[in-house]
Amino acid sequence: MVIRKKIILLILAVMPFGVLTKMILGWHALDILLVALLFFGFFLPKWARGLIVVSWFSLLASGNFGGGLYWVRLVAVLNLAGVISYLVKKKRLKREVILESLLVVGVIILALGVVQYLIWPDLRAIKAWGWDDHYYRLVGTFLDPGFTGIIIVLAILMAFVKKRYVWAVALLVGLALTYSRASYLALGAGMGYLFFVGKQRIWAVGFMIVLISMIPILPRPGGEGVKLTRTASIAQRVENYSEAWQIIKTSPLLGVGFNNLCVAKEALGMSVGVNSCGGLDNSLMFVWATMGILGLIIYLGMGFRVWQGSGLLVRASMIAVLTHSMFHNTLFYLWVVVWMAVLIGVDFTESKLQ
Repeated sequence: MVIRKKIILLILAVMPFGVLTKMILGWHALDILLVALLFFGFFLPKWARGLIVVSWFSLLASGNFGGGLYWVRLVAVLNLAGVISYLVKKKRLKREVILESLLVVGVIILALGVVQYLIWPDLRAIKAWGWDDHYYRLVGTFLDPGFTGIIIVLAILMAFVKKRYVWAVALLVGLALTYSRASYLALGAGMGYLFFVGKQRIWAVGFMIVLISMIPILPRPGGEGVKLTRTASIAQRVENYSEAWQIIKTSPLLGVGFNNLCVAKEALGMSVGVNSCGGLDNSLMFVWATMGILGLIIYLGMGFRVWQGSGLLVRASMIAVLTHSMFHNTLFYLWVVVWMAVLIGVDFTESKLQ
């Protein structure tokens, strides 16, 4: 059990470094640690087994095992939730320690993002390596304002529920500097849920007023990305949704195989980016395209079971992530699913679903 605890703490420790570990090591440090955890404890939750089976079956049916390593990642992330749940139940891990550690992760991600914004705000040079050319936006160690934004949103929700309002305000300022409209909407959705079912209604309204008040006075030194009225990204997403539908139509029942989108796009003559060919700008369309309608039904069913057995923070986080996933492949973004796996693992310790 000591080794499992150390691996979990290492997972939390490397999370703030985002994609930088892959740029240095050639592999995501998170992937290495998640697979290591599989060897020292296999506790796959019952509510996740259907998704594991259907995603594997989709690979078999496609005859292309190019997404096999991503399937292992899926198993490993879901196993993380099971291991944490087991250790908390056995009192080998303290629930509050894990939640505090996760909040610290969010604050460190914010701090690294602020450093990037102040020291290296012009990222147009990295376009040559397949990354988007962001200009004066807080993108952090994920090199993407949208994904950095949703991680900050999850940290805000946690700080809010735990009544760490000073941290929450600091995170809110960082979120504003991402200029990520999807992340703004995600926070609004999460806060909206807390407003209707929580006890901190005045604070929830206050936080959204602060965010809305900051938007007009945000620095805009130039570039399309800082314009909240920008339409280029909207047009790109409409095109992406159209491509997703074309992929779905090729195999609506079984899908093209878990994480086999790059192959499917090439077969249909679509453009394939260096760092983004394996995803779609809508996570539910991604599930349908890769695992078919059966996979989509099972995935939604799994989400419903998690919702039934979860508490306030997990539910608010689920709403925020689902909202964000309508514009990004958020439901399968490694750092987001690890964050949610940790939350769910802690929350389900006493749940009937285990």
